[in-house]
Amino acid sequence: MMEIFPVNIVKSGNKFFYEDSDDSIDQINIHAEDRTAINLALDVFARFKGTPLYEKFSDVITRVITSSLLRRVNTNDSNKYIHLAETHAHSGVEWIEQIYQSIVDKKAIIIKYKSFGDKSSVKVVSPYLLKEYRNNWYMIASLHDSKDENVLIYKLGRISEIQAANEKYMEDPTFDGNKYLKYTLGVFHKHGEEPIDVKCRIRGKHMIRLFSEDKIHPTQRIENISEEECLLSFTVFDSPELETFIMGYAHCLEVISPLPLRNKIIELLDTSFKNYKK
Repeated sequence: MMEIFPVNIVKSGNKFFYEDSDDSIDQINIHAEDRTAINLALDVFARFKGTPLYEKFSDVITRVITSSLLRRVNTNDSNKYIHLAETHAHSGVEWIEQIYQSIVDKKAIIIKYKSFGDKSSVKVVSPYLLKEYRNNWYMIASLHDSKDENVLIYKLGRISEIQAANEKYMEDPTFDGNKYLKYTLGVFHKHGEEPIDVKCRIRGKHMIRLFSEDKIHPTQRIENISEEECLLSFTVFDSPELETFIMGYAHCLEVISPLPLRNKIIELLDTSFKNYKK
């Protein structure tokens, strides 16, 4: 305690006392901005509540700034000011700490994984990166003994078990998380394929403002045509996530190019129209 707090502690028999009886952990001087920062950190980290990672975080905070101070800082009415998306049961958040530690320690792991629509299988992987998208967690890892591309993405919610592996960690010095996700619209990555240049027409003054304020991708470019129309361009992988995004704004967004993507969206819109017509 004396290394952390400006107090002197003396021992008398088997008991320890403050040298100055007026000293108290409860009287730690903490600036208002520091108190706000701690409160914000606790609120943000609350999305992991119920997991071992959260319990360790809470315990560290308790040991560093003492439980009495923590109780004063993290008030019960904090939810009045900050609301975060709640972590649902299948987000995979319970595996974050174990995977994170394997990345830091460079240790391979064995996962029991159920691919979409398939039976569970056991895989040995070397994790490189954790990614959160739409309240789901994903792991980018190198798959051992793979005949094809070995760097793949796994949804943590489909993992039912993780164990330490005896195999050596497969480190890829060429892997760069930022480059790997550079042209993804979410988490989807296509190996061996080049991203496509997408150009769309946006109609509506309010929609133009929306896309100007909230960029859908770092490569986004906007070219104003008039107050009611603009051209939106960005470079991403052709993926189901791209189609979902476009369909979500079908009332105001028209794909101009590339032509295969435009035709695909026309097909999806036609199917939607037929469904409603039925």
